[in-house]
Amino acid sequence: MLFIIGAGLGPQHVTDLAKSLIKRAEVVIVEAYTSPNSDWLEDLAKALNKATVKATRDMLEENVNKLIDMARYRDVVVLVAGDPLIATTHSSVVVEALTRGVKVKVIPSVSGPCAAMSLSGLQFYRFGRKVTVPGPWRGADVTPVAYWLLGNLCLDLHSLILLDVDQEGRQLPPADGTRELLKAFNELLSDQKENLGDLLVLAVSATDNDVYVTYSRLSEPEALRPITPSTMIVPASLHPVEQEFLKLVHGVPSGLIDLHLKLLRRIDPCNLYFSARHKVMASP
Repeated sequence: MLFIIGAGLGPQHVTDLAKSLIKRAEVVIVEAYTSPNSDWLEDLAKALNKATVKATRDMLEENVNKLIDMARYRDVVVLVAGDPLIATTHSSVVVEALTRGVKVKVIPSVSGPCAAMSLSGLQFYRFGRKVTVPGPWRGADVTPVAYWLLGNLCLDLHSLILLDVDQEGRQLPPADGTRELLKAFNELLSDQKENLGDLLVLAVSATDNDVYVTYSRLSEPEALRPITPSTMIVPASLHPVEQEFLKLVHGVPSGLIDLHLKLLRRIDPCNLYFSARHKVMASP
């Protein structure tokens, strides 16, 4: 049987059920490549079960059939930081295993993106489409990401922004992700003569020990602390309670919030979104 287990944000988030499944498994495969700074995960697994190996991306993607064949006759655990099915491709492992007649049990846990939404103090129901800023190592165009952020702003929805992770498990720093977004907005809106530099950007990093929230204007990415793993948020308009939460809990200055809200009142996000559409649709 195949068990895909989420380990949360740190050792304290690993449940008793998860620990018991890890202990009794014949093989434990630790998947740390989708989450930066997760060395603790392998240490925890080895402390519970000596039959622990560290997974490569190839093991769980191109060569996943070998893993599934192993789970046909033995109890195999795939241990993942955060939640195993959020912002990963592991749902395809579940589908492939079930298609081939191998039983699967998924043990969920708290994920970084979910924790970021909660800890930000912004209303959960007002989060729109989630996006990822690709790292420069992918050579990918970032303008579609900026385009979808405009779409969220058009609907008055907050944007949750994930930061890419490279093959070595290193995450794109929040400041670099913000620079890429600013560059993409400038390119996307070059015909509109609009500057979105006053948009508020939050970078949320949550572990089992502490929570770090840094903030800046979109045009001042250097103000974001280089803490990983981080999830970024660009808010839409802010309810008075959301404003007070950002001020009192995270220390966001009133001036930054005022600049953000003033910008949103001045621009027409829907017009910018539809005006930029032809550029995005024309990109390969």
